[in-house]
Amino acid sequence: MIELPCRPARMLRWRDGDRTYLYNPKNNLCLATTPAFESFLDTCSTLDRAEMERHLAAVHSPDVSRDLFARLDGIGDLLGILEAGDAAADPPLLAPEAEGFLDTLTLTLTHACNLRCDYCFDGLEFMKRSGTMPPETARAALEFLFAGLGQTRRCCVIFTGGEPLLNWPVLEETVLRARDMARERHVAVEFRLKTNGLLVDDRALRFFAEHDFTVQVSIDGRQEDHDRARIDALGRGSFERAVEASGRIAASLGERRLQIRATVTKQNIRNYSDNLRFLLGLRAGTVSCGLVMAAPDSPHVMDAGDLAVYQDALFHFAQDIARNPQSTESRRLLAALRCGGGPYGSASGGTSQRCGCGAGLWHLSVDVDGTILPCYRLAGRPRYVMGHVEHYNWRRVREVQERVHPIYARQHLPRCRKCWGQGICRQSCVASHLLDRGEGRDGCGDGVVLLESILKSAVRAPEAGGALMRF
Repeated sequence: MIELPCRPARMLRWRDGDRTYLYNPKNNLCLATTPAFESFLDTCSTLDRAEMERHLAAVHSPDVSRDLFARLDGIGDLLGILEAGDAAADPPLLAPEAEGFLDTLTLTLTHACNLRCDYCFDGLEFMKRSGTMPPETARAALEFLFAGLGQTRRCCVIFTGGEPLLNWPVLEETVLRARDMARERHVAVEFRLKTNGLLVDDRALRFFAEHDFTVQVSIDGRQEDHDRARIDALGRGSFERAVEASGRIAASLGERRLQIRATVTKQNIRNYSDNLRFLLGLRAGTVSCGLVMAAPDSPHVMDAGDLAVYQDALFHFAQDIARNPQSTESRRLLAALRCGGGPYGSASGGTSQRCGCGAGLWHLSVDVDGTILPCYRLAGRPRYVMGHVEHYNWRRVREVQERVHPIYARQHLPRCRKCWGQGICRQSCVASHLLDRGEGRDGCGDGVVLLESILKSAVRAPEAGGALMRF
């Protein structure tokens, strides 16, 4: 039975013609509401059950009041549209204890790369550094990870670079050592790799299959746009080799374990739609696109006109999805558009699942020299150094976490406190937010604007009638 008073869940609510719609981002449920239910939502935080029944009976009718409560008592919990307690009582994302919060660690195995992508962290400190992680640093990183697990029964190790496969001996040793450490502690461990794909040979595929890797390959779209930026040391494009590698990865590991990531720049933004559709056709388990991460004066950063093109592309995607919202193609397209913040989820689940990649909270990174960071993209930023894997203290780790925390704790920002899209903003790239906007700054992410556009277009489509629940 529904207990009153309570508060409505954070949902998008809009009126279109003579009907009001609700969208609940927690379960992707879209409702077409009745006037009685709108009255209920407007007053449920101030009236108890008896008062609410009298109110609805007076404003609408006793039959309408009884019917509404019967439906709420029957499926209200399933809908997830009501929450108990005060809106200010959201649980903190940072656990109070100094240890026992960590479940994912990214290791930058090397800054070296076999490609010379012209936008790669362009103009950032990352590109001014070089080095390769030695095996003793990787071992210390694993000790750090397992020391921070607490009661967590699952963990994840992610390998990145540069091109991490250039440091194959350390990757191989780290995986085997992590397996042994996990077995001793009765913990499940999974492995993920971010690569350009060119060094994925049969030996690597056998190793990935044996240890259940998930592999993310960087492909920017069709050949013209990919090869414009992603060239090797001889100036040759890498498109054919990257696509061929992605196909072999999917065949060996299964499509679900192949992820494709594209970078959107000033040079390829006008082909964004075609490139994304091409990548979706490769049938990877996950396809995502992210705006280039570069210095403000970089020739790859988009200006206002470029961003207008980007928004126009998103609007047309919304129209396409609205025409057939239940199709496989629409679902894959929507998933690609919504996961731009990062392809990795929490190993342990729970609260972490609301926080995108979790960088800086339950997901930390270790640079080639052993420096601990909230994200590998923050290499070279002293303000975000959390210590070193061979000499760290949890107090310093938590100090930096407190700086990152406001990006996730949107419910405490005045502009965001009641916004339905908090969870989507939490899934945006933390490093990009810190480098572009700074700590604690608000601002809606593209995902919120996109999803609202899609929903408002979708409910107008004739096909949407059967997909909406009228409440």
